Amino acid sequence: MVKVTVNGICREYRSPVTYEQLAGEHQKEYDHRIVLAVANNKIRELYKNVAKDVTVTFQTTADRIGHDTCVRSACMLMLKAVSDVSGSMQEGKASVNSPSAGGISACPRETWPPGWFPEAGMAGSGLIPPLWSR
Repeated sequence: MVKVTVNGICREYRSPVTYEQLAGEHQKEYDHRIVLAVANNKIRELYKNVAKDVTVTFQTTADRIGHDTCVRSACMLMLKAVSDVSGSMQEGKASVNSPSAGGISACPRETWPPGWFPEAGMAGSGLIPPLWSR
């Protein structure tokens, strides 16, 4: 049995219990979807098991940490899709450009227009290659 305190309410759960199960019980208390747990001041993914007595708060898509986590996850899924389609699974063959600037693009590096190198400081400059601008 583990003691879990969420929003000041302490309950005992039979092990194993996941943060996802806890989030499901408390989702109705939040206006936005719960995407992460913070257990004893450490960020935990929802699929992980609660290992010991813990105090938990949740991060939603409305919180900066929760939103950034969703953006990173979407970027990784997009990279995987681009790599699968292009057949280039080797590291460095595909990249994501400007996720923090709000404009996300991904493509195999072999298709970059000549002279367009995000590493040289053009990422986030608003210059979107015509190859994948629409």
